[in-house]
Amino acid sequence: MNINNFKIRMARLQDLIKLQNLFVDTVKSICKKDYNSEQINAWISGVENSERWSNILQKQYTIVAEIDDILLGFASLASHNYVDLLYVNSEFQNLGIAKALFNDILRQAIIHKQNVLHSDVSITALPFFQKFGFEIISEQKNYRKGIELINYKMQKKISNLD
Repeated sequence: MNINNFKIRMARLQDLIKLQNLFVDTVKSICKKDYNSEQINAWISGVENSERWSNILQKQYTIVAEIDDILLGFASLASHNYVDLLYVNSEFQNLGIAKALFNDILRQAIIHKQNVLHSDVSITALPFFQKFGFEIISEQKNYRKGIELINYKMQKKISNLD
């Protein structure tokens, strides 16, 4: 399989289960260096919120990267300026998929004349977002199912030159 031929397309409602499975797998395998198993289980419990996941597909700009019907990753942009989700299949990390998804999200924000992108970013994703010009606004302690999860409120100033 030539990974360079992946395509980005709009997500569809029938992608929901694949997106949720990729989310769970990625968090379990990629984030374990930064979060313990109790934190990971609390984090992935978010997949149980079917209304939120349905809203992501119906109300956010949500895209997927795929090749030969294999889901490589996905990203979503809420309110034209909030990067809500950005996940890449654990077997296809560091191949430019997250960069391609992010650049598509960035173009969408520029089309909608946004000056700033915002996101709440995990410890694991922090270096990626910093590489693309995001700055930390604050460290956050979130609680899910009584378990503390640390992430970062970040923003990136954008212009049409990005």
